Amino acid sequence: MPNEPIFFPPWKIKMVEPIQILSRREREEAIKRAGYNTFNLRSDEVMIDLISDSGTNAISTRQYADAILASESVNTRALKDLHEAVQEVYNKTYCLTFHQGRAAERLIFDALTGRKKYIIGNSYFLTTLEFARRLSLEWHDLIVEEAYRLESPYPFKGNMDLEKLQATVREYGSENIAFVRMEANVNIIGGQPFSLENIRELRKIADGFGLMLVLDATLLSENAYFIWEREFDFQPDFSPAKIVRMIADLFDIIYVSSKRDHIAPSGGLLIANDPAVFERLKTVWELYEGIGVSGRDIAMIAQGIKESMDERYLASRIRQVQDFGSHLLNLGLPVCLPLGGHAVHLDAKKFVPHLKSDQFPAQSLAAAYYVESGVRAMEMGSVALGVDSSAKRDTHPELEMLRLAIPRRVYTKEHLDYAASALKRTWEERASIKGLKMMYDPGVLRSFKARFDIKKVW
Repeated sequence: MPNEPIFFPPWKIKMVEPIQILSRREREEAIKRAGYNTFNLRSDEVMIDLISDSGTNAISTRQYADAILASESVNTRALKDLHEAVQEVYNKTYCLTFHQGRAAERLIFDALTGRKKYIIGNSYFLTTLEFARRLSLEWHDLIVEEAYRLESPYPFKGNMDLEKLQATVREYGSENIAFVRMEANVNIIGGQPFSLENIRELRKIADGFGLMLVLDATLLSENAYFIWEREFDFQPDFSPAKIVRMIADLFDIIYVSSKRDHIAPSGGLLIANDPAVFERLKTVWELYEGIGVSGRDIAMIAQGIKESMDERYLASRIRQVQDFGSHLLNLGLPVCLPLGGHAVHLDAKKFVPHLKSDQFPAQSLAAAYYVESGVRAMEMGSVALGVDSSAKRDTHPELEMLRLAIPRRVYTKEHLDYAASALKRTWEERASIKGLKMMYDPGVLRSFKARFDIKKVW
Protein backbone atom coordinates (compact mmCIF):
# COMPACT_ATOMS: atom_id res chain seq x y z
CA MET A 1 0.00 0.00 0.00
CA PRO A 2 1.08 3.65 -0.43
CA ASN A 3 3.01 5.16 2.49
CA GLU A 4 0.83 6.46 5.31
CA PRO A 5 -2.48 5.37 3.77
CA ILE A 6 -5.58 7.39 4.53
CA PHE A 7 -9.09 6.00 4.48
CA PHE A 8 -11.06 9.06 3.45
CA PRO A 9 -11.00 11.12 0.23
CA PRO A 10 -8.03 13.54 0.22
CA TRP A 11 -10.30 16.50 -0.57
CA LYS A 12 -13.26 18.30 0.99
CA ILE A 13 -16.46 19.65 -0.54
CA LYS A 14 -16.50 23.42 -1.05
CA MET A 15 -19.48 23.87 -3.37
CA VAL A 16 -22.63 21.80 -3.84
CA GLU A 17 -25.22 21.38 -6.59
CA PRO A 18 -28.81 20.60 -5.53
CA ILE A 19 -30.29 17.32 -6.80
CA GLN A 20 -33.85 17.44 -8.07
CA ILE A 21 -35.83 14.48 -6.72
CA LEU A 22 -38.36 13.05 -9.18
CA SER A 23 -41.24 10.75 -8.31
CA ARG A 24 -41.49 7.31 -9.90
CA ARG A 25 -44.31 8.52 -12.14
CA GLU A 26 -42.16 11.43 -13.32
CA ARG A 27 -39.29 9.02 -14.02
CA GLU A 28 -41.61 6.74 -16.01
CA GLU A 29 -42.73 9.69 -18.11
CA ALA A 30 -39.14 10.88 -18.57
CA ILE A 31 -37.76 7.55 -19.80
CA LYS A 32 -40.68 7.10 -22.19
CA ARG A 33 -40.13 10.61 -23.56
CA ALA A 34 -36.42 9.72 -23.96
CA GLY A 35 -37.27 6.68 -26.07
CA TYR A 36 -36.03 4.37 -23.27
CA ASN A 37 -32.49 5.60 -23.93
CA THR A 38 -30.82 7.02 -20.83
CA PHE A 39 -28.61 9.26 -22.98
CA ASN A 40 -31.73 11.11 -24.12
CA LEU A 41 -32.71 12.01 -20.56
CA ARG A 42 -32.17 15.63 -19.52
CA SER A 43 -29.68 16.12 -16.72
CA ASP A 44 -32.38 17.63 -14.50
CA GLU A 45 -34.30 14.35 -14.83
CA VAL A 46 -31.40 12.41 -13.31
CA MET A 47 -30.86 12.07 -9.56
CA ILE A 48 -27.48 10.29 -9.58
CA ASP A 49 -25.61 10.32 -12.89
CA LEU A 50 -23.40 7.28 -13.52
CA ILE A 51 -23.70 7.28 -17.30
CA SER A 52 -20.17 8.62 -17.81
CA ASP A 53 -17.01 9.72 -16.04
CA SER A 54 -16.08 11.94 -19.00
CA GLY A 55 -16.29 15.68 -18.34
CA THR A 56 -18.47 15.03 -15.28
CA ASN A 57 -15.73 15.32 -12.65
CA ALA A 58 -15.40 17.90 -9.87
CA ILE A 59 -12.79 20.59 -10.50
CA SER A 60 -10.30 21.49 -7.77
CA THR A 61 -9.88 24.98 -6.32
CA ARG A 62 -6.46 25.19 -7.97
CA GLN A 63 -7.93 24.28 -11.37
CA TYR A 64 -10.61 26.95 -10.97
CA ALA A 65 -8.04 29.54 -9.91
CA ASP A 66 -5.73 28.74 -12.82
CA ALA A 67 -8.68 28.95 -15.23
CA ILE A 68 -9.65 32.40 -13.94
CA LEU A 69 -6.08 33.68 -14.23
CA ALA A 70 -5.46 32.18 -17.68
CA SER A 71 -5.16 34.55 -20.62
CA GLU A 72 -7.15 33.88 -23.79
CA SER A 73 -4.46 35.38 -26.03
CA VAL A 74 -2.55 33.38 -28.63
CA ASN A 75 0.30 31.40 -27.03
CA THR A 76 -1.10 31.89 -23.56
CA ARG A 77 1.17 31.23 -20.58
CA ALA A 78 -1.12 28.30 -19.75
CA LEU A 79 0.20 26.57 -22.87
CA LYS A 80 3.73 26.75 -21.46
CA ASP A 81 2.49 25.23 -18.19
CA LEU A 82 0.79 22.45 -20.15
CA HIS A 83 3.94 21.59 -22.12
CA GLU A 84 5.94 21.48 -18.89
CA ALA A 85 3.37 19.13 -17.31
CA VAL A 86 3.41 16.87 -20.37
CA GLN A 87 7.20 16.78 -20.36
CA GLU A 88 7.32 15.99 -16.64
CA VAL A 89 4.60 13.31 -16.58
CA TYR A 90 4.79 11.70 -20.03
CA ASN A 91 8.37 12.52 -21.01
CA LYS A 92 7.21 13.81 -24.42
CA THR A 93 8.39 16.97 -26.15
CA TYR A 94 5.58 17.79 -28.56
CA CYS A 95 1.94 18.40 -27.65
CA LEU A 96 -1.22 19.36 -29.55
CA THR A 97 -4.47 20.40 -27.84
CA PHE A 98 -7.98 19.36 -28.91
CA HIS A 99 -11.53 20.09 -27.84
CA GLN A 100 -11.80 16.44 -26.75
CA GLY A 101 -10.02 13.10 -27.10
CA ARG A 102 -11.93 11.75 -30.09
CA ALA A 103 -10.73 14.70 -32.16
CA ALA A 104 -7.15 13.60 -31.47
CA GLU A 105 -8.10 10.03 -32.38
CA ARG A 106 -9.63 11.21 -35.64
CA LEU A 107 -6.48 13.12 -36.56
CA ILE A 108 -4.35 10.01 -35.98
CA PHE A 109 -6.60 7.95 -38.25
CA ASP A 110 -6.66 10.62 -40.96
CA ALA A 111 -2.94 11.41 -40.90
CA LEU A 112 -1.29 8.03 -40.32
CA THR A 113 -3.29 5.43 -42.20
CA GLY A 114 -2.67 6.44 -45.81
CA ARG A 115 -3.09 3.41 -48.08
CA LYS A 116 -2.63 0.93 -45.29
CA LYS A 117 -5.60 -1.35 -44.64
CA TYR A 118 -5.37 -2.72 -41.11
CA ILE A 119 -5.32 -1.57 -37.50
CA ILE A 120 -4.68 -3.82 -34.52
CA GLY A 121 -5.78 -3.12 -30.95
CA ASN A 122 -6.60 -4.45 -27.50
CA SER A 123 -10.32 -3.74 -27.94
CA TYR A 124 -11.71 -0.35 -28.88
CA PHE A 125 -13.98 2.50 -27.91
CA LEU A 126 -17.15 3.37 -29.83
CA THR A 127 -15.49 6.08 -31.94
CA THR A 128 -12.53 3.87 -32.86
CA LEU A 129 -14.54 1.49 -35.02
CA GLU A 130 -16.42 4.35 -36.66
CA PHE A 131 -13.21 6.10 -37.71
CA ALA A 132 -11.91 2.79 -39.08
CA ARG A 133 -15.13 2.22 -41.03
CA ARG A 134 -15.06 5.69 -42.58
CA LEU A 135 -11.57 5.06 -43.91
CA SER A 136 -12.41 1.51 -45.07
CA LEU A 137 -9.92 0.08 -42.58
CA GLU A 138 -10.16 -3.40 -41.11
CA TRP A 139 -10.00 -3.53 -37.32
CA HIS A 140 -8.43 -6.53 -35.56
CA ASP A 141 -9.29 -6.87 -31.87
CA LEU A 142 -6.53 -9.02 -30.33
CA ILE A 143 -7.25 -8.59 -26.64
CA VAL A 144 -6.60 -11.71 -24.54
CA GLU A 145 -9.42 -14.25 -24.33
CA GLU A 146 -9.72 -13.76 -20.56
CA ALA A 147 -11.27 -10.36 -21.27
CA TYR A 148 -14.50 -12.05 -22.33
CA ARG A 149 -14.76 -14.25 -19.25
CA LEU A 150 -16.63 -11.85 -17.02
CA GLU A 151 -16.17 -13.85 -13.80
CA SER A 152 -12.46 -14.52 -14.32
CA PRO A 153 -10.20 -12.78 -11.76
CA TYR A 154 -7.36 -12.50 -14.31
CA PRO A 155 -5.65 -9.23 -13.28
CA PHE A 156 -4.68 -7.87 -16.71
CA LYS A 157 -7.61 -8.41 -19.05
CA GLY A 158 -6.45 -5.43 -21.11
CA ASN A 159 -3.37 -7.29 -22.37
CA MET A 160 -2.72 -7.85 -26.06
CA ASP A 161 -2.56 -11.49 -27.20
CA LEU A 162 1.00 -11.30 -28.50
CA GLU A 163 0.93 -14.65 -30.30
CA LYS A 164 -2.15 -13.58 -32.26
CA LEU A 165 -0.48 -10.24 -32.95
CA GLN A 166 2.55 -11.85 -34.55
CA ALA A 167 0.39 -14.24 -36.57
CA THR A 168 -1.77 -11.37 -37.80
CA VAL A 169 1.21 -9.25 -38.83
CA ARG A 170 2.72 -12.17 -40.73
CA GLU A 171 -0.60 -12.88 -42.45
CA TYR A 172 -1.29 -9.33 -43.65
CA GLY A 173 2.23 -7.89 -43.82
CA SER A 174 3.60 -5.18 -41.59
CA GLU A 175 3.65 -2.76 -44.53
CA ASN A 176 -0.17 -2.92 -44.62
CA ILE A 177 -0.71 -2.20 -40.91
CA ALA A 178 -1.20 1.47 -40.06
CA PHE A 179 -0.48 1.12 -36.35
CA VAL A 180 -1.11 -0.92 -33.22
CA ARG A 181 -3.37 0.84 -30.73
CA MET A 182 -3.43 0.01 -27.03
CA GLU A 183 -6.03 1.39 -24.64
CA ALA A 184 -5.06 2.00 -21.02
CA ASN A 185 -7.80 0.53 -18.82
CA VAL A 186 -10.05 -0.85 -21.56
CA ASN A 187 -13.32 1.01 -21.17
CA ILE A 188 -15.84 -1.37 -22.70
CA ILE A 189 -14.80 -4.43 -20.68
CA GLY A 190 -14.97 -2.85 -17.25
CA GLY A 191 -11.90 -0.62 -17.06
CA GLN A 192 -9.43 -3.49 -17.26
CA PRO A 193 -5.67 -2.71 -17.34
CA PHE A 194 -2.77 -4.06 -19.35
CA SER A 195 0.46 -5.09 -17.64
CA LEU A 196 3.85 -3.45 -18.01
CA GLU A 197 5.32 -6.81 -18.99
CA ASN A 198 2.80 -7.14 -21.84
CA ILE A 199 3.54 -3.77 -23.41
CA ARG A 200 7.29 -4.22 -23.02
CA GLU A 201 7.02 -7.40 -25.09
CA LEU A 202 4.70 -5.57 -27.48
CA ARG A 203 7.38 -2.92 -28.02
CA LYS A 204 9.94 -5.60 -28.92
CA ILE A 205 7.57 -7.16 -31.44
CA ALA A 206 6.69 -3.77 -32.92
CA ASP A 207 10.36 -2.93 -33.36
CA GLY A 208 10.96 -6.27 -35.05
CA PHE A 209 8.20 -5.63 -37.59
CA GLY A 210 8.64 -1.86 -37.87
CA LEU A 211 5.20 -1.09 -36.45
CA MET A 212 4.07 2.18 -34.90
CA LEU A 213 2.58 1.98 -31.39
CA VAL A 214 -0.25 4.34 -30.42
CA LEU A 215 -1.61 4.64 -26.87
CA ASP A 216 -5.06 5.83 -25.86
CA ALA A 217 -4.01 7.12 -22.44
CA THR A 218 -7.42 8.35 -21.34
CA LEU A 219 -7.34 6.17 -18.19
CA LEU A 220 -3.58 5.77 -17.96
CA SER A 221 -3.03 6.92 -14.38
CA GLU A 222 -5.57 4.35 -13.16
CA ASN A 223 -3.92 1.65 -15.30
CA ALA A 224 -0.57 2.62 -13.76
CA TYR A 225 -2.03 2.29 -10.28
CA PHE A 226 -3.19 -1.25 -11.05
CA ILE A 227 0.30 -2.12 -12.34
CA TRP A 228 1.79 -0.73 -9.12
CA GLU A 229 -0.63 -2.84 -7.11
CA ARG A 230 -0.70 -6.08 -9.12
CA GLU A 231 2.78 -6.29 -10.67
CA PHE A 232 4.89 -4.45 -8.07
CA ASP A 233 2.91 -5.04 -4.85
CA PHE A 234 3.14 -1.31 -4.00
CA GLN A 235 6.95 -1.37 -3.94
CA PRO A 236 8.09 2.00 -2.56
CA ASP A 237 10.66 2.53 -5.31
CA PHE A 238 7.80 2.60 -7.83
CA SER A 239 4.81 4.92 -8.03
CA PRO A 240 1.98 5.59 -10.50
CA ALA A 241 3.86 8.63 -11.79
CA LYS A 242 7.02 6.61 -12.44
CA ILE A 243 5.03 3.82 -14.11
CA VAL A 244 3.22 6.32 -16.35
CA ARG A 245 6.60 7.51 -17.67
CA MET A 246 7.74 3.92 -18.17
CA ILE A 247 4.60 3.20 -20.20
CA ALA A 248 4.80 6.45 -22.18
CA ASP A 249 8.39 5.70 -23.20
CA LEU A 250 7.19 2.54 -24.98
CA PHE A 251 4.79 4.35 -27.34
CA ASP A 252 5.40 6.49 -30.40
CA ILE A 253 2.21 8.54 -30.12
CA ILE A 254 -0.09 9.09 -27.16
CA TYR A 255 -3.51 10.67 -27.18
CA VAL A 256 -5.82 11.28 -24.25
CA SER A 257 -9.23 12.64 -23.43
CA SER A 258 -8.52 15.14 -20.67
CA LYS A 259 -12.18 14.91 -19.66
CA ARG A 260 -11.32 11.74 -17.75
CA ASP A 261 -7.79 11.20 -16.43
CA HIS A 262 -6.97 14.91 -16.31
CA ILE A 263 -10.18 15.75 -14.41
CA ALA A 264 -11.03 18.60 -16.81
CA PRO A 265 -14.47 19.56 -18.17
CA SER A 266 -13.23 19.51 -21.77
CA GLY A 267 -10.15 19.03 -23.89
CA GLY A 268 -7.79 16.39 -25.21
CA LEU A 269 -4.12 16.00 -26.07
CA LEU A 270 -1.89 14.33 -28.61
CA ILE A 271 1.76 14.00 -27.64
CA ALA A 272 4.87 12.61 -29.31
CA ASN A 273 8.66 12.80 -29.41
CA ASP A 274 9.43 12.21 -33.10
CA PRO A 275 9.59 15.63 -34.83
CA ALA A 276 8.85 14.17 -38.28
CA VAL A 277 5.72 12.36 -37.06
CA PHE A 278 4.69 15.43 -35.11
CA GLU A 279 4.91 17.68 -38.17
CA ARG A 280 2.68 15.29 -40.14
CA LEU A 281 0.10 15.47 -37.38
CA LYS A 282 0.44 19.20 -36.81
CA THR A 283 -0.35 20.04 -40.45
CA VAL A 284 -3.72 18.29 -40.21
CA TRP A 285 -4.29 19.62 -36.68
CA GLU A 286 -4.01 23.23 -37.85
CA LEU A 287 -6.74 22.54 -40.40
CA TYR A 288 -9.12 20.81 -37.98
CA GLU A 289 -8.50 22.56 -34.66
CA GLY A 290 -7.09 26.00 -35.43
CA ILE A 291 -5.22 27.18 -32.33
CA GLY A 292 -6.74 24.45 -30.17
CA VAL A 293 -8.80 25.02 -27.03
CA SER A 294 -9.32 27.99 -24.76
CA GLY A 295 -6.67 29.23 -22.36
CA ARG A 296 -8.86 28.44 -19.34
CA ASP A 297 -9.30 24.83 -20.47
CA ILE A 298 -5.57 24.46 -21.10
CA ALA A 299 -4.88 25.75 -17.58
CA MET A 300 -7.29 23.24 -16.01
CA ILE A 301 -5.76 20.38 -18.02
CA ALA A 302 -2.21 21.33 -17.00
CA GLN A 303 -3.13 21.32 -13.31
CA GLY A 304 -5.31 18.22 -13.72
CA ILE A 305 -2.37 16.27 -15.15
CA LYS A 306 -0.44 16.94 -11.96
CA GLU A 307 -3.38 16.10 -9.70
CA SER A 308 -4.03 12.83 -11.54
CA MET A 309 -0.55 11.59 -10.53
CA ASP A 310 -1.13 12.05 -6.80
CA GLU A 311 -0.94 8.64 -5.09
CA ARG A 312 -3.48 9.48 -2.41
CA TYR A 313 -5.96 10.82 -4.95
CA LEU A 314 -5.58 7.68 -7.08
CA ALA A 315 -5.90 5.37 -4.08
CA SER A 316 -9.08 7.16 -3.00
CA ARG A 317 -10.48 7.24 -6.52
CA ILE A 318 -9.97 3.55 -7.19
CA ARG A 319 -11.01 2.53 -3.68
CA GLN A 320 -14.38 4.28 -4.17
CA VAL A 321 -15.02 2.31 -7.36
CA GLN A 322 -13.83 -0.94 -5.77
CA ASP A 323 -15.92 -0.43 -2.63
CA PHE A 324 -19.02 0.23 -4.75
CA GLY A 325 -18.37 -2.91 -6.80
CA SER A 326 -17.77 -4.96 -3.65
CA HIS A 327 -21.06 -3.71 -2.22
CA LEU A 328 -22.87 -4.92 -5.34
CA LEU A 329 -21.10 -8.27 -5.13
CA ASN A 330 -22.15 -8.64 -1.50
CA LEU A 331 -25.74 -7.99 -2.58
CA GLY A 332 -25.45 -10.99 -4.90
CA LEU A 333 -25.46 -9.03 -8.17
CA PRO A 334 -23.65 -10.30 -11.31
CA VAL A 335 -20.65 -7.95 -11.28
CA CYS A 336 -17.88 -8.30 -13.87
CA LEU A 337 -14.49 -9.16 -12.37
CA PRO A 338 -11.93 -8.02 -11.48
CA LEU A 339 -13.30 -4.64 -10.49
CA GLY A 340 -11.98 -1.83 -12.70
CA GLY A 341 -10.78 1.67 -11.99
CA HIS A 342 -13.42 4.01 -13.44
CA ALA A 343 -16.66 2.02 -13.49
CA VAL A 344 -18.46 -1.08 -12.31
CA HIS A 345 -19.94 -3.29 -15.02
CA LEU A 346 -22.72 -5.83 -14.55
CA ASP A 347 -23.44 -8.88 -16.69
CA ALA A 348 -26.83 -8.02 -18.20
CA LYS A 349 -27.26 -11.52 -19.62
CA LYS A 350 -27.32 -12.88 -16.07
CA PHE A 351 -29.40 -9.98 -14.78
CA VAL A 352 -32.21 -10.40 -17.35
CA PRO A 353 -31.69 -13.92 -18.79
CA HIS A 354 -35.25 -13.98 -20.13
CA LEU A 355 -34.43 -11.26 -22.69
CA LYS A 356 -32.93 -12.25 -26.03
CA SER A 357 -30.17 -10.28 -27.72
CA ASP A 358 -32.59 -8.62 -30.16
CA GLN A 359 -34.51 -7.28 -27.15
CA PHE A 360 -31.46 -5.27 -26.05
CA PRO A 361 -30.99 -6.70 -22.53
CA ALA A 362 -28.55 -4.09 -21.19
CA GLN A 363 -30.56 -1.18 -22.64
CA SER A 364 -33.75 -2.62 -21.11
CA LEU A 365 -31.96 -2.96 -17.77
CA ALA A 366 -30.67 0.63 -17.89
CA ALA A 367 -34.19 1.94 -18.52
CA ALA A 368 -35.71 -0.20 -15.74
CA TYR A 369 -32.98 0.82 -13.29
CA TYR A 370 -33.63 4.49 -13.99
CA VAL A 371 -37.36 4.10 -13.37
CA GLU A 372 -36.63 2.32 -10.08
CA SER A 373 -34.01 4.76 -8.85
CA GLY A 374 -33.46 7.91 -10.89
CA VAL A 375 -29.89 6.67 -11.42
CA ARG A 376 -28.63 6.96 -15.00
CA ALA A 377 -26.33 4.20 -16.28
CA MET A 378 -25.05 3.22 -19.73
CA GLU A 379 -25.64 0.19 -21.90
CA MET A 380 -22.56 -1.63 -23.19
CA GLY A 381 -23.98 -4.34 -25.41
CA SER A 382 -26.16 -4.80 -28.48
CA VAL A 383 -26.73 -1.07 -28.92
CA ALA A 384 -23.22 0.30 -28.36
CA LEU A 385 -21.30 -2.70 -29.69
CA GLY A 386 -23.85 -4.34 -31.98
CA VAL A 387 -22.71 -2.96 -35.34
CA ASP A 388 -19.83 -4.56 -37.22
CA SER A 389 -16.84 -2.52 -38.40
CA SER A 390 -18.40 -1.99 -41.83
CA ALA A 391 -21.63 -0.76 -40.15
CA LYS A 392 -23.69 -2.75 -42.65
CA ARG A 393 -25.37 -5.19 -40.30
CA ASP A 394 -26.30 -5.71 -36.68
CA THR A 395 -24.37 -8.24 -34.66
CA HIS A 396 -24.91 -9.69 -31.21
CA PRO A 397 -21.75 -8.95 -29.24
CA GLU A 398 -20.30 -11.46 -26.84
CA LEU A 399 -20.59 -8.99 -23.97
CA GLU A 400 -23.87 -7.50 -22.76
CA MET A 401 -23.19 -5.18 -19.84
CA LEU A 402 -24.56 -2.30 -17.81
CA ARG A 403 -21.87 0.28 -17.01
CA LEU A 404 -21.97 2.37 -13.84
CA ALA A 405 -19.26 5.00 -14.35
CA ILE A 406 -18.18 6.94 -11.25
CA PRO A 407 -17.32 10.63 -11.79
CA ARG A 408 -14.18 11.75 -9.94
CA ARG A 409 -14.63 13.65 -6.67
CA VAL A 410 -18.40 14.03 -7.16
CA TYR A 411 -20.44 11.50 -5.18
CA THR A 412 -20.29 10.42 -1.55
CA LYS A 413 -20.63 6.93 -0.11
CA GLU A 414 -24.27 7.68 0.67
CA HIS A 415 -24.99 8.39 -3.00
CA LEU A 416 -23.43 5.10 -4.08
CA ASP A 417 -25.13 3.18 -1.26
CA TYR A 418 -28.45 4.44 -2.61
CA ALA A 419 -27.46 3.43 -6.16
CA ALA A 420 -26.54 -0.05 -4.89
CA SER A 421 -29.72 -0.62 -2.90
CA ALA A 422 -31.84 0.54 -5.85
CA LEU A 423 -30.00 -1.87 -8.14
CA LYS A 424 -30.73 -4.66 -5.66
CA ARG A 425 -34.45 -3.76 -5.83
CA THR A 426 -34.22 -3.85 -9.63
CA TRP A 427 -32.61 -7.31 -9.37
CA GLU A 428 -35.46 -8.55 -7.18
CA GLU A 429 -37.99 -7.40 -9.79
CA ARG A 430 -35.89 -8.44 -12.80
CA ALA A 431 -38.43 -10.93 -14.13
CA SER A 432 -40.80 -8.02 -14.85
CA ILE A 433 -38.27 -6.14 -17.03
CA LYS A 434 -39.52 -6.06 -20.61
CA GLY A 435 -37.39 -6.08 -23.73
CA LEU A 436 -37.13 -3.18 -26.16
CA LYS A 437 -37.49 -2.69 -29.89
CA MET A 438 -35.33 -0.10 -31.65
CA MET A 439 -37.59 2.47 -33.29
CA TYR A 440 -34.86 4.83 -34.51
CA ASP A 441 -31.37 3.71 -35.49
CA PRO A 442 -29.00 6.60 -36.26
CA GLY A 443 -26.46 4.13 -37.67
CA VAL A 444 -23.51 5.95 -36.10
CA LEU A 445 -22.79 5.95 -32.33
CA ARG A 446 -26.19 4.47 -31.63
CA SER A 447 -25.82 4.75 -27.85
CA PHE A 448 -26.27 8.51 -27.96
CA LYS A 449 -29.32 8.88 -30.20
CA ALA A 450 -31.19 5.60 -30.69
CA ARG A 451 -34.81 5.44 -29.55
CA PHE A 452 -36.76 2.41 -28.36
CA ASP A 453 -40.17 1.26 -27.31
CA ILE A 454 -41.36 -1.63 -25.19
CA LYS A 455 -41.26 -4.73 -27.36
CA LYS A 456 -44.78 -6.09 -27.83
CA VAL A 457 -43.91 -9.46 -29.37
CA TRP A 458 -42.28 -11.99 -27.03
